Amino acid sequence: MLNNPQLRFRTVLLNILDRLSANERKKLSFLLGDDIERTIQDDPTIGGTLNIFQQLFDRDKISNENFSYLIEAFQAIKCYKAATSLTKFQKDLLRNQSQLDIENNNRTLTTHRHIVSSDILEECLKDLEEDTVSTTYITRKMSNNPQLRFRTVLLNILDRLSVNERKKLSFLLGDDIERTIQDDPTIGGTLNIFQQLFDRDKISNENFSYLIEAFQAIKCYKAATSLTKFQKDLLKNQSQLDIENNNRTLTTHRHIVSSDILEECLKDLEEDTVSTTYITQFQKDLLRNQSQLDIENNNRTLTTHRHIVSSDILEECLKDLEEDTVSTTYITQTNGNQTNNNHTTLTVLNPINDLQNHNKVSRNRRKRFILMIALTIFVVLILASIIMLLFYHRKSSPENNTVTTTSTLSKFSTESFWKKNSSSTNDPIDDERCRLPLGNSCTDATPGDKKAAGLGVYYEYPCSGVGCNFNGVMCRICAKHPSQIGRPYPKCPECVPDIEIL
Repeated sequence: MLNNPQLRFRTVLLNILDRLSANERKKLSFLLGDDIERTIQDDPTIGGTLNIFQQLFDRDKISNENFSYLIEAFQAIKCYKAATSLTKFQKDLLRNQSQLDIENNNRTLTTHRHIVSSDILEECLKDLEEDTVSTTYITRKMSNNPQLRFRTVLLNILDRLSVNERKKLSFLLGDDIERTIQDDPTIGGTLNIFQQLFDRDKISNENFSYLIEAFQAIKCYKAATSLTKFQKDLLKNQSQLDIENNNRTLTTHRHIVSSDILEECLKDLEEDTVSTTYITQFQKDLLRNQSQLDIENNNRTLTTHRHIVSSDILEECLKDLEEDTVSTTYITQTNGNQTNNNHTTLTVLNPINDLQNHNKVSRNRRKRFILMIALTIFVVLILASIIMLLFYHRKSSPENNTVTTTSTLSKFSTESFWKKNSSSTNDPIDDERCRLPLGNSCTDATPGDKKAAGLGVYYEYPCSGVGCNFNGVMCRICAKHPSQIGRPYPKCPECVPDIEIL
């Protein structure tokens, strides 16, 4: 039996199966969930694992000669002894193959097998001795499979989750999983949670933000960070593929535009105006052709309804056309009857006049747009100044804005008096933050439990941040003891008395 490669490989798998624990079998079935049937995945017994191996054979994931897929699967679930056994068996296969190749050096192998030279074989053996599989000659590699990579990340996260964290996760996702799975806080139960999230399209190999938010909610920040990093790597790989495919040729339905025409169009678009250079040039050509016809037919007599246009008059027209203006000095129409040449000239001139009008309208619109922007900026500056003045006034006032003008002025003068006295004496105890509000200050009203915890209370208005709105809108909790500062309360002012922790 041992001389048969097929039976030898299956014997190795049976020996590995005898050493796998129940949790390791569950992890293996979860990791290969995209390549096996769901009924087999839900069976964590020894028979279920044997069905997994058989289905990998049926679907050409592994074979008697190439089983690197299964080696990396065992490495992913951290069954290093199983991976080492398969690696050693693979090394023996390559060594036997090398001996056959040396003996039958001149024989041709079958068309379904690759010829491996002795130096290539030595390279493979070196990689196998280091418990790694040479990716040069083994084409299938799990790290290039995003499905298996994502499930490997989930298994690594599962190894770091405590029992309480698994219970919290099952409770948090209670609306998206079955009750029987929710009541199972074991490793197998958590694997069933992950698989049911796959089945119900809550997560996928490309989108798993739902699971990131779940780990953040139960304060498993390391797990959330691992998934976020994996998501960034996926996006980076996709970006590289897009850059590599960026230089592919376009379809034949696209027009080829020369560089000089494109530059001219871009200049016209930037100025939001249509260039009249080519229209003027076209009109010049028409007038030159007319001039040549007039010179050739100089001796012919025109009809009584047409005027003779001399060459000097034509030159004057050309000068006017170069300045984007049409000279109408020498173009006259004495009678209502016009020849075909007159019609051609006027037809070319009319679009230029329309273009000039369009440019004037565009300039007027641009001026109005700039004026509107300037007015908007001016109004925003005025509003910002008013808001800053109101904020400064509100910050300097110790009471709400609902008091009357007389009371506001009196309180402002009283507050100024306190500030002047405190600045003159430089006494940290004489701080208004520990004396306000008058009659019942926030500091005097500090509860006993807060004092016992090394905390204090002081007056702050307006108050925003951690500890605000305690025992009133303007009272804020602070930390007096050095070990409590920033966790999460801010440091107390010097006027808050020292507190002894019970």
